Amino acid sequence: MAALYQALMPTTAEYWRKLDRSLSSRQELRAWLDEALSWWEEHRRILPAMCEAAVIDPTLATQQYEGLRRLTDELTGYFAKVRGTKRREARLRIELLILQLDQFCMKWIVQKTVDVDRELALDVLTDLWCAALQIPVTPRSADELLTKNNRGTLHVNPKKR
Repeated sequence: MAALYQALMPTTAEYWRKLDRSLSSRQELRAWLDEALSWWEEHRRILPAMCEAAVIDPTLATQQYEGLRRLTDELTGYFAKVRGTKRREARLRIELLILQLDQFCMKWIVQKTVDVDRELALDVLTDLWCAALQIPVTPRSADELLTKNNRGTLHVNPKKR
């Protein structure tokens, strides 16, 4: 199982570098989260075994957590913005978001026990991540929230609130 975990690491490092680049806007972060969900879909058959193996093998659990810590180092742009004690907080924030995403994906993608539409899941995950990482957010998009009547006047679209 440790060898399988190591085999996933190179693609996972790029996954984290993409996350770092996506932290400049809601749209880019949403695109990264969409890729993360796709990664879970692609690896859905092996991930439960890796989780179970970590429960019974403390060495593997430690290796997985150390891997998570090493991979968070790929977020050089994000960490460049924080100093001192705030850096520990920033690292914990990322780790908690990833753990939340992992648990959600395990329940939703792997176990199929969460009944939610992918677009809604992406919207809510993006909202949570933007708030936690203090990414400036505009409404999902002005086009989503506003509609024009037949006279060209903009109104709030009640279906998109």
